[in-house]
Amino acid sequence: MTAGGVITFLRPTGLSGLQTIAVGIMPLLRSFSRTSAANSGVPKNINLGWVDIVLFRLIVWYHYIMKFFIASPWKNKTQVEQLTGELDKLGHSAYSYVESGANLLTGKPIEDEMKEFTKALVNWKIDDRIAKIAESEVQAIKDADVVILLLPAGDSSHMEAGIGYGLGKRLVLIGPVEKPEVIYLLFNHVYLDISSFLQDFSFLTE
Repeated sequence: MTAGGVITFLRPTGLSGLQTIAVGIMPLLRSFSRTSAANSGVPKNINLGWVDIVLFRLIVWYHYIMKFFIASPWKNKTQVEQLTGELDKLGHSAYSYVESGANLLTGKPIEDEMKEFTKALVNWKIDDRIAKIAESEVQAIKDADVVILLLPAGDSSHMEAGIGYGLGKRLVLIGPVEKPEVIYLLFNHVYLDISSFLQDFSFLTE
């Protein structure tokens, strides 16, 4: 079971649904505010730019909210917890198997959950619990804006990153590369460790 980590930022390549709505209704609200002022006798020299300010702040705020999918194995639990927590502190909504992504099988703490997961893998082809996890993780990748591959990682985590690439997600590689892979050239950003990643966030401006 990998760290299906989703934590949320605005789609870096365009307006989100909320942004599109805000931009679309801005002219209407401007017109409404001016018409209301004219009909109510409010002096014309009063600045009614509050509508623009509120909507602009809404757009800017939402622009820096992103969803992350953290692809990483169970053995990296401590690092996944650290990354999830730090992103959450920065105001990004975070999902990972150590928090909201856990309890898919039993509703128990993640340690017990992993024991059940290991048992369920024996009959992975027919066990509905494994199918549920697979569906949950694929959906999480679809919902994410950024897919993070946190090294060291195995085949499953690399496959999740590959799915992200196929879906056009921005890819971030974090961790020392002990065994170079050709596909690492597909990543938009590469960082030696979590701290370096948190200090940069350069992809937000691209």
